[in-house]
Amino acid sequence: MSKRPRLLVPFALLLLLPLGCGGGKDGWVNESGFTPHIVETTGSGQSANAGTRFPQPIGVRLASDSAQVYLGGQLVLFKLPDGTILSAGSRADGWAYLANPVASSTPGAYQIQAADDTTFSGHWFIQLTSLSAVPATLQVQPGYPASTAVNTGFPGTFQVKALDGAGAPVAGVTIQCSAPTSGASCRFSGGGTSISLVTDATGSIQFGSVQANGTAGTYSITLSAGALSTTVDLTNL
Repeated sequence: MSKRPRLLVPFALLLLLPLGCGGGKDGWVNESGFTPHIVETTGSGQSANAGTRFPQPIGVRLASDSAQVYLGGQLVLFKLPDGTILSAGSRADGWAYLANPVASSTPGAYQIQAADDTTFSGHWFIQLTSLSAVPATLQVQPGYPASTAVNTGFPGTFQVKALDGAGAPVAGVTIQCSAPTSGASCRFSGGGTSISLVTDATGSIQFGSVQANGTAGTYSITLSAGALSTTVDLTNL
């Protein structure tokens, strides 16, 4: 039986064959010799209550001119509607993220532009929606300090959240905190028996500086925002 002739491939030709470790669809490399270009985005289409954080990060992916190599170690710029520019570095797989950005304080749909240079000449946009939310409940967070000795500060932190009907946080809500004006009571930072605080991007207020007065007994702090109200029971020992 005759032997088949062996196929020989010149070494120079082997150098021209694609390698599986460098293709954009097969893998990635951290290579600074390529010109970066945005090739895809993530996080578009999200919505969140105005002033609160979106549930998912937003990001873009960088690749070389031919989109054959994902590029790490590159700077990506994100332009917000008010002109603010934020930056993020791309990871080894080419993705650059802004982690859970805060929704615009102005309700409505808007877009964040992403670019790989300062000219923002590209057409990559991430679409987001800021919702106008109305708080449905005020929720006292567990673990608050319930008692302390008279004339001493309550240890720890009191935290209250404003939530909408779906349980999502509502930012920018003014919550009035009021303690009794006589008998067993407490004083907030500033020395008064009442204080107004505005919820942050997590829908929360915190008032850590609460001082028991000199009268022993149990009493309630009233927390109110419009027609909503709840109470926190405290005891001076």
